[in-house]
Amino acid sequence: MNLSAARLAIYLISAWLLISALTLFPGVLRITGHEVDFLHALDTAYRIGEGDLPHLDYMTPLGLFAFLPITLFLQAGFGPGVSYLLAQVAVTAVLLPAIWWVGASRLQGWTRLMWGLGMVALGLSMIFGADNPAITVSMYYNRWAWIPAGVVVLLLLLPPRDGWNSALVDGGLLGLAGAVLVMTKMTYVMALAPFVLLVLLGGRQWARLAVALAAFAVALGAVTLALGGVEYWVAYAQDLLAVAVDSRRKYPGAAYADLISAPKFLPMTVLLLVSVIFLRTNGRKAEGLALLVLGPGLIYITYQNWGNDPKWLFLLAIILFSLPVAERAFWGIRGPDFARILACAALLIYAPSMLNILTSPLRHAGVDTADYTPMFTDLAKADIEVGAKQNFVPVMEIPMKGIDMPEGHEPEEETEPVRVNGEELSACTLSTGFIGWTRKAVAQLGAVEEAVGQTVIMADVYDHLWLFGPFARSPGMAPWYYGTEDGFAEARYLLVPLCPVSPDAARGKLEVVEELGWQLEEVIRTDLFILLRRAG
Repeated sequence: MNLSAARLAIYLISAWLLISALTLFPGVLRITGHEVDFLHALDTAYRIGEGDLPHLDYMTPLGLFAFLPITLFLQAGFGPGVSYLLAQVAVTAVLLPAIWWVGASRLQGWTRLMWGLGMVALGLSMIFGADNPAITVSMYYNRWAWIPAGVVVLLLLLPPRDGWNSALVDGGLLGLAGAVLVMTKMTYVMALAPFVLLVLLGGRQWARLAVALAAFAVALGAVTLALGGVEYWVAYAQDLLAVAVDSRRKYPGAAYADLISAPKFLPMTVLLLVSVIFLRTNGRKAEGLALLVLGPGLIYITYQNWGNDPKWLFLLAIILFSLPVAERAFWGIRGPDFARILACAALLIYAPSMLNILTSPLRHAGVDTADYTPMFTDLAKADIEVGAKQNFVPVMEIPMKGIDMPEGHEPEEETEPVRVNGEELSACTLSTGFIGWTRKAVAQLGAVEEAVGQTVIMADVYDHLWLFGPFARSPGMAPWYYGTEDGFAEARYLLVPLCPVSPDAARGKLEVVEELGWQLEEVIRTDLFILLRRAG
């Protein structure tokens, strides 16, 4: 290791230590939004700790590694909030060697510093990106996955520096990164696979390909043995297929076409295409072709990530700053200068999200604690706090009927109402205030002695009652509802919110109950829900 590589290592470790200390300093996790998403992750992490495995015991399109780091710290005795923060610290630490290798072997000067800080900050961020200065852990696994994805992209698109050409290390990192992505979120693997194969096969990089395949096979082989065989992969594939055809969740944000041509995203598309043309005409034909194949995959990852944050712009900027190009002029500008202009344009477009990610740990450490209150009443879970105003003031969306459409226009087809036991419930959607709603509902439900300790299914998109009160979770029921019958067999009670977070999911679960032939008896009705007992 030369002096500059050693300095890079010190820089990365220092950045990791500083940001980690900043996020851990409050001793609690404080969030202001997307609390249902975090409960989904927490639900799954607790299940894994109790011996359940994703795909085999319950349905989820996400891999085991998306939740296992949180579980490990829960089992070590930490509260759920600190467990999440420590999981971020640990995951980023595990990825530091790969970040360092890319910086040392492919980059130089301030570009490697920007790359290193960007990846460390991404792993430890308290926001998924975008420009809203909230504090949310939503989609944290997407942030984690972007780091090995970035490692793969830069290892294959940037030539190694003198003395750093190692097919063994490059191939090993490519294979391990691929395995990590498979076990975290399959979207990244599907999106990057064409690009990876094009570069390795088209460039006849047989040694890197062989090592990558070997590392990939060994890593996933070890996982297969640890999880009991190929049954895990069959179940994983079935979950992915089921989610893909679930009409309730086609995509989590903008449509793919909009990510290419909508006004907000069109400048990014133009920048990508100009970069491809520039590389192809300025001495980098192979890299330009690879970027052309890679681009749709990076946009697809963005399409599958809620918020559609275009993190690929950061990678594009690093590539354009670092890839040597011919001196010949492009549009009247010297080649290297034009590359820097394109890179700066990518950073400028991405700047709001990048700054949001960088500053989020500081915002988390400096919040006014008077505005926050514990998410749970359980003292063992008191290290998670939420913004009181956002989470304890329910806001309900109630559609207005009777508005006449203009002549020549047909009204939109009305959504089917939620029906239970033949009763049609008023249309209503709970948009905010979920924590306050849940805590009151759990208190009301806890007063029903016969329901305490029993399995209670919620007719909604989630089933988190057991995290808040003395109720059993339903074995096999997914933390997030994907339209299947899993988990209904052992349930004895059904709780129907009068104002669910997802009326579509409520209708779906009630349809399953009807198909299974349940006979329901009403136990109690409150201002928040109807509790029904399964009689048959």
